[in-house]
Amino acid sequence: MGYLIYYIEGPLLWFTLILAATLIIARSILAFSTIFIGINRKHFDCKRNFSTFFRLLLPYHKSLAIKPVYFISRFIYHGCLFAVPIWFSGHIVLWEESKLEWTWTPLSDLWIDWMTLAVLLLSAFFLLKRWLLKHKRFNATKSDYFLLIATGLPFLTGYCLTHQTLDSFPLVDEYLYTAHIFSGEVFLMVVCFLFYETNLNALKCIGCLACTVNCPTGTLVSHDNQRRRKISYSHYQCICCGGCAALCPYEAAEIRHAISFIKFFQIGRKYEIQRLDLKACRSCGNFFIPLEQFRKIRLQNTESYICLCPACKQISYAESLCQAPINRIRPKPD
Repeated sequence: MGYLIYYIEGPLLWFTLILAATLIIARSILAFSTIFIGINRKHFDCKRNFSTFFRLLLPYHKSLAIKPVYFISRFIYHGCLFAVPIWFSGHIVLWEESKLEWTWTPLSDLWIDWMTLAVLLLSAFFLLKRWLLKHKRFNATKSDYFLLIATGLPFLTGYCLTHQTLDSFPLVDEYLYTAHIFSGEVFLMVVCFLFYETNLNALKCIGCLACTVNCPTGTLVSHDNQRRRKISYSHYQCICCGGCAALCPYEAAEIRHAISFIKFFQIGRKYEIQRLDLKACRSCGNFFIPLEQFRKIRLQNTESYICLCPACKQISYAESLCQAPINRIRPKPD
């Protein structure tokens, strides 16, 4: 046990810090390069694109207007999440005593305590929300729960350690410092493989493509293949602007965290995030509109022309004007 404690508090800690710094630099290079490869020049904004990493740490984006209270709480959560480890006096002392001898001005212990409690309370709130609310539980993944637990543990053990709240439990008190170090190492590794990416809710998305048309980097793209419409996405190319979530008329698009070791090495690869069946044109048989979108339109309009593709609508309209049949030129299927 003594060797394990030495390994966790010594070599493993330094290895984790060096690896985390290396992976963060590598991710930065990969993200910038892939953004400029598939950039959508029409909607490109240099300042907005370079602020993507600030949005990853402090997720401020267009979807703030949809749920202001929820996103403000997330903004506070992320701010405290990174302020406490960096500006806590106890951590700064460790850097001073290390071979690097780094030092900087810490925040007051009172501020650190309040921010630590904010992280713990908000972690518990987000965890219970995903567990108790049916629609949140349906969309939640195992990595969502793991992320919240892995985030909260370093703050919980650190708070108990500094305030000596578990001194009455000898065994717990003996290994609490080691547990704090190890949970911090796990948290650092989670951050390195954490992506803040777009997700399309399969129950709400109708395939209208409002998100793909207005995506500034072109990371969201669609492709109609025979009877299906596929929407693909590249996580490195995304700048977390939240435009897709803000513009989606049915609130199907959302920005959420995802932990993935494999995605770290999937450079420039687009993977499918949504697939919808298409409806065939009643006249020519071409597939031209997602079924879900057609059903939404059908509820508001019962005219027969909505069952026609754009080409057949033009022919039908011309025939109605001329009051005579027109030789139909059937468009070739895609």
